[in-house]
Amino acid sequence: MLKEFMETYIQDTRIVRKIMNGKQSDRLIEEFAEIIATIPDEALDENILFIPVDSFQKFSECIRINWRGSVQDILLYDAYLIFLCGYLNTMYLSEKEVVGDVQRFISKVLAEECMIYKKDSAALYWALDYHSRNAYSIEEELLDEGKALSQMEQVQEWYIMAHEIGHWMFYKSTYRDSEIAKKIKSGVKELICDYIGQSKASVMDGKGYQEYLDACMDEIYNENFIIEECVCDTFAYSFVFKKAISQKYKLENIIEAILLLYLNLEVFSMVNLTVSDFDTYDVETTIRLIFLKYYLKEFAMTEECYQEVIQRAYFRYEERIMSQVLNFLEKADDMMENLSQIECLIKPLRKDELARTLVQIDL
Repeated sequence: MLKEFMETYIQDTRIVRKIMNGKQSDRLIEEFAEIIATIPDEALDENILFIPVDSFQKFSECIRINWRGSVQDILLYDAYLIFLCGYLNTMYLSEKEVVGDVQRFISKVLAEECMIYKKDSAALYWALDYHSRNAYSIEEELLDEGKALSQMEQVQEWYIMAHEIGHWMFYKSTYRDSEIAKKIKSGVKELICDYIGQSKASVMDGKGYQEYLDACMDEIYNENFIIEECVCDTFAYSFVFKKAISQKYKLENIIEAILLLYLNLEVFSMVNLTVSDFDTYDVETTIRLIFLKYYLKEFAMTEECYQEVIQRAYFRYEERIMSQVLNFLEKADDMMENLSQIECLIKPLRKDELARTLVQIDL
């Protein structure tokens, strides 16, 4: 019966892109079980159900429901995010020219985001724009997945799964209200605020950046969920670093993979901002990046070493991907305004019909 309930929940809250095959689903379930096995027995006083999905919404979530008089925690892991990240990761790693690839990719993601927000005319416009563009120059690299890309995606997959399990740990009152949890949350807030304070004191390049750091500080003090996100990141970092290092992954490659995941999420956030009616940029990713730097400084490696890895990755991502994304979205923003004016003149399509249309347009 719970299975039928969750099928209805997924149908009501997501647009399923495709049904996952048994092999992929079994692999993800095994990885989930491996992460759960690292949690001390005394913390496992409640069950959690793992359900892998593949939906246009792209995000994983840990939810809690009342089921027949008892609490049931459920982790919905959305595999589509890592599938999409594979394209951005490949553009980052490739030595080929990827300007056209970035534009084609963003058209696709814009179409899907418009579909989610039921902006049907805009969804069709971007789907057709995507379909009219040349094939990806990185196609062969995607099909012939090399070691660097494979390891990068594996780290990102572990991280997302472990992060969501971190949320489950905080749902559990036995942990959330414990003294150790309170100390961790307090310590995380103190570390981030201290880091931002140092940045404000040392930065020399103007009022705008100072104001941005102020916004980050306000977010930390006013939004408890930001601190929870960073605490869940701590759990994810702990698992990912131990797991990846045990499999002989290089430390700098682990850091690079996590950083790229954050930057990829930032790209998806920018696309969402272009499509949605929100008019403020979320500083959550910036704050979590700040915490990543602190974590590396305290637990992983010398500051000079990880700073070099981060700066090199930032520069390459900015040059190859982010600058192209910003240029494209600036023009897309104007187009979205024009499309919104004709939305009411076009007969709305059913979202499942539009989803099926988009599924036929392979990435």
